[in-house]
Amino acid sequence: MNMHYKSFSSMEVALENPFKNVRQDDWTWLCKKIFTAEWYQEKSKKNIANRKKLKFTHCGGSKPFVNHLEDDPTMGEIQLYENTHYNKKKEQWVHPDAKLAHEKMKTLLSDHEKHPDEERVTQREICDQVLGKRPGYVKGLGFGPKPTSMRATPTEEANKLQDIIITQQEELGSQQEQLEVQQKKLEEQEEKLVEQDRKIQENKKNMATMEDRLSQMEVLLEVYLRNSSNP
Repeated sequence: MNMHYKSFSSMEVALENPFKNVRQDDWTWLCKKIFTAEWYQEKSKKNIANRKKLKFTHCGGSKPFVNHLEDDPTMGEIQLYENTHYNKKKEQWVHPDAKLAHEKMKTLLSDHEKHPDEERVTQREICDQVLGKRPGYVKGLGFGPKPTSMRATPTEEANKLQDIIITQQEELGSQQEQLEVQQKKLEEQEEKLVEQDRKIQENKKNMATMEDRLSQMEVLLEVYLRNSSNP
């Protein structure tokens, strides 16, 4: 949303063009209270700098990582990392370093499981160890801010911002569901097209076989007629 706000030449123009699915009063509040706030601008600069340091991006779509874990609490952070960094359609990792990191996490988890008497280590802690972390986040996974990460924000503003975030997440979740339905339909159509193409190729092959047989029969008929005319 901040990028949308910054795309306009002035505050007045930005106010007239609210972000998609954000109410006008919420958009006005964001523009005047959040996007122009010193703490937010500093955080935005840090986020931009951190993104530039990333060697690769995930393939988990726009759905927040924390929502993936909420949908399947048994999945665990290491499996989540694989799901969001290994492209199943292309059957490849988004980057060789992502594969190495995942292998290291799996190894550490296996080592800890072999020694149950030692102090228990969570998958989250293993991710911290392998991927590194910054306050409130695990590098490469995010998971959203911890409660203390909002400590520099005035309580009233933080609460209102949280309400807007929740609304946007709900809208995002709805859009994600729609995209998944559309994706399923596209995949079904692709399967039908593949089947149609297979049948077309099969028909072409059958036609070629029939043409070959017909040619052979024409040759045989010509030979027969020639022999018949020469007693």
